[in-house]
Amino acid sequence: MNKKWLILIAVVTLFVAFASWFGWQLYRFEDRVLVRGAEPVYYELKPGTSLTQVAKDFEKMHLIKHPYWFMLFTQLEGKSGNLQAGEYSFPKGATAGTVLNVLVKGLVIQRSLTIIEGWNITQTLQAVNDNPYLKHSLQQVPPEQLLVALGYKPGNAEGMFYPDTYLFSRGVQDKVILKKAYNKMQRILAKEWDNRAPDLPYQSVYEALIVASLVEKETAIESERPLVAGVIVLRLQKGMPLQIDPTVIYGMGVNYAGNISKQDLQKDTPYNTYTRRGLPPTPIAMPSESSIHAALHPDIQGYLYFVATGDGSHQFSKTLKQQDKAVRAYLKKLKETKNGNK
Repeated sequence: MNKKWLILIAVVTLFVAFASWFGWQLYRFEDRVLVRGAEPVYYELKPGTSLTQVAKDFEKMHLIKHPYWFMLFTQLEGKSGNLQAGEYSFPKGATAGTVLNVLVKGLVIQRSLTIIEGWNITQTLQAVNDNPYLKHSLQQVPPEQLLVALGYKPGNAEGMFYPDTYLFSRGVQDKVILKKAYNKMQRILAKEWDNRAPDLPYQSVYEALIVASLVEKETAIESERPLVAGVIVLRLQKGMPLQIDPTVIYGMGVNYAGNISKQDLQKDTPYNTYTRRGLPPTPIAMPSESSIHAALHPDIQGYLYFVATGDGSHQFSKTLKQQDKAVRAYLKKLKETKNGNK
């Protein structure tokens, strides 16, 4: 055998050996662990980022030693054009196959925005505007123009957004979240309104929403909410002023400093239910489903009054005499508590 044949055989042998090694390495790459540390690895894939850049990013992050391995693996899987932009968290022990699957399926990190039960529209908008993961378009929109900005009919936005935690991926527009909250509130209101108790003194579902917001602000104890709603309904039916402190506070706006005085109770505003009979013109907060249900299914026991007991609950009374006694008991307990803290 001449020298040329020996060289050719050697070259072919080397090529076959290299090809076998390369193929074996690529075959094993899918199961290669990329996240070796104890903590998950954060990665943000920005829109328009190429596969080459993703592979280079992974090299800089010390997930892989050579970018071409991830590029070849992705291309052979036929997924080079399927990587989705977003924020990702690769878990401890994630393999190349797991990482690619996460990127292709767009299993992005879920950010959240929570609207708290009892928040007013100002607090709600503040939470939206302060969220760093949303794309903001409403920061210059005043509350009175919010519904129009969201594509709804003009109106007061107070009470119109359901308090809940909403999940989203980074870069979602703020309008999307508020529309979800608005639509959820509409669904719950419609369901509860269709199944409401008979003979309620509400002329519309909007009036029921107003009452629900009053219930929400008056008590955080779920079992008390139907009783509070019962007091409101009975007072409306009797033509009595509601005399609900949270409405006075809402009407005071930025002037409220933590306490309401006798003078505040006497100062007339559209929301002062001491000086005006009937319901306030709008809701005063974002009510929960529990408060909406209570407003539409009140527990009417003949109670016309209630007062705080000092432990978060309330004492309900049917007569003014009983109410005065309950108020004195509360004031005595409050005084004792203050003296004990001195």
